[in-house]
Amino acid sequence: MSHIEFEIGGKYENMKGIYEVISMSEETMQIRWENGEEVTTDIDFQRRIIERMEFEERLRVEKKAKKARKASGGRVKFEGLQDSDFSGKVSGTIWRRRSCLGGAVKVVPNSSQYDVKSWSIARKPMVQWADVSHRNPDIFNLQSKFFVRLDDDELYCGYCIERPGKIGEKQGDWDSLIEWLMEGENEKRLMGIVSDRNMKIYQVGKEGEITWKIHTLDEKWLVERKGEEAPLDKPIGDFLKDFSESGANVDLQIAKTIEKEEAVSKGIDIADDISLVFESLFPLYEGTSSNAGTPS
Repeated sequence: MSHIEFEIGGKYENMKGIYEVISMSEETMQIRWENGEEVTTDIDFQRRIIERMEFEERLRVEKKAKKARKASGGRVKFEGLQDSDFSGKVSGTIWRRRSCLGGAVKVVPNSSQYDVKSWSIARKPMVQWADVSHRNPDIFNLQSKFFVRLDDDELYCGYCIERPGKIGEKQGDWDSLIEWLMEGENEKRLMGIVSDRNMKIYQVGKEGEITWKIHTLDEKWLVERKGEEAPLDKPIGDFLKDFSESGANVDLQIAKTIEKEEAVSKGIDIADDISLVFESLFPLYEGTSSNAGTPS
C-alpha cells in the first residue's frame, strides 16, 4: 500500500470524486472538488480514505483474477520468467506448463500442416516441442524436437536429439540427421543458421555437463574440448557420425543461450525470441523428422 503525501495543487480522489488541494496547514487542508465545492478537512482522514479505496480496489482485482482462473480450469497465463525459475529444481515453478511458456512459443510457420505441442520433462527444468503426428512417447528422447532448458545462469533454446551408445538399440531420428547434414548444401545451411543466430552445438554428458561444443568462425567449424579449441577437420556430418559410432551416448543440442538477467527483463517477449530461434531451425527439424506433419 502506498503512503500518501499531499501537496498544494495536487489532485486526489475520495468517495465523493476528484479534488484539488488548495491550501494546507500542519493537520488540515482545504480541498475543492471539480464541481467547485470546497471544504476544510483532516489530512490523516483523507489519507485513510485513499488507502482504504486502494485496498478495496486491490481486493476487487484479486477476486476478479481468481474468478477468471476458476472459469479457465486453473490455467495460468505466461507473464515472463522469474529469477527463481533459473535452477535445477522445478518444484513450485509453473513456467514449463503448456498454458505458460509452452503455449506462448510459436514453432511452425505452416500451422495448417503441423500440429506442434509442448511437453514438460519430468524433474528437469526443460520444455520440449514436437509435431503431434511425429512424436512417439516410447522413444521421444531419440526424436528430433525443439527445447528450452534453464540452469542457474542461462536459458538454452534450440533443437535437440539423443542417440543411445549401444549398437542395435532404436535410433530414432539420428540417422536422418546425419543423412540431412550430408545432403547437398545442408551443412552450409546449418552453419549459416548457427552463425546468424549466435548458436553453438553442444554434446551434453550424463550429469548435464557439456563435454564438447562447436561454433563457427569465418565460415569454419571450431570444436572446443576441455578448454582447448581447434578447427573441425571433417564435415560436421562425418564428425557426428564418427562420434556416435564410437560407442558414446549422444545428447546433442543446437542452441542459443540467453543470460538470466536478459531473459527475465524481457518479460513475455522472451517467447517471441525463442520462437524466432525455433523458426530458423525448422528446416533442420523438417528434414530430420521424416513423418512430421503427416496424419497419425
